[in-house]
Amino acid sequence: MPEIYKQNIALPKDFPFIMFEAGGVKVDVPNLHLHNCFEINYVKEGHGLYFISNKKYFIMPKDVYIINNIEPHYAWDAGDLKMLVILFDSSLLLTGEQDILGYEYLKSFNISNNGYYNRIEVEDEFSDKIIQIISSIENEFIKKDFGYKLLIRSLLFELSAYLYRLYSSKIKSIDTMDYANIERIKKAINFIKQNYNNQIHIEDIAGTCNMSPSYFCSVFKKTLGITPIEYLTKVRIQKAIELLSYTDMSITEIAFEVGFNSATNFNISFKKYTGTTPKSFRRKR
Repeated sequence: MPEIYKQNIALPKDFPFIMFEAGGVKVDVPNLHLHNCFEINYVKEGHGLYFISNKKYFIMPKDVYIINNIEPHYAWDAGDLKMLVILFDSSLLLTGEQDILGYEYLKSFNISNNGYYNRIEVEDEFSDKIIQIISSIENEFIKKDFGYKLLIRSLLFELSAYLYRLYSSKIKSIDTMDYANIERIKKAINFIKQNYNNQIHIEDIAGTCNMSPSYFCSVFKKTLGITPIEYLTKVRIQKAIELLSYTDMSITEIAFEVGFNSATNFNISFKKYTGTTPKSFRRKR
């Protein structure tokens, strides 16, 4: 396991908050680190990989990443990554030792919170609002008009409240989800992960669950929110990103390697899910 470095970031004492733009690291060996403050990243443009604790995320434009002060992390830059980085101390969300409400806000950054997760994607509920708040924070920090610190702090409260609401809605959806359906499609998910590089059809996937294709598609989408074919395509695109990043295989070779039946279909699907072509992605890595 890579060594983890502890960084003690010297935040301003009067207002423990800093913000800047940065890319990731362009070395292949992860340089995992953690630090004594909370971190919010907003991806303005570009792609890469984010390693946070034992999780790996494919970085996409408009992603928001929430990282607390005990999570080792490392961002690998594919060559065009541009992120807005916000670092702040938890004290900005507290008003006193007995601030019960403030501790509720801090739950948004608490890894033990059942709803907590690191990446907020464009499709997530409240994503637009969260990005809007981050943009307002950036604007206040750049202009530094009278009272900007107070406004930034109030915006951090608002941001934390929306994160809290988002995580709570995730917990609610998990609590109300049909666990019987989850068990029923597990075999299909495993089948897709093991056979994504083959030419498989909906009949093949449905057969692993002993369901008719139409009924299986209905159960799958009801449970995961996307169709089986959309899930299969996402798995293939994620594998393609790895091959584009870490191998010298041609784009056509990668297309067939991950299960597409032509380079044309691969290009269309890749751009649909990532916003760029495989060629452009590789050129910028």
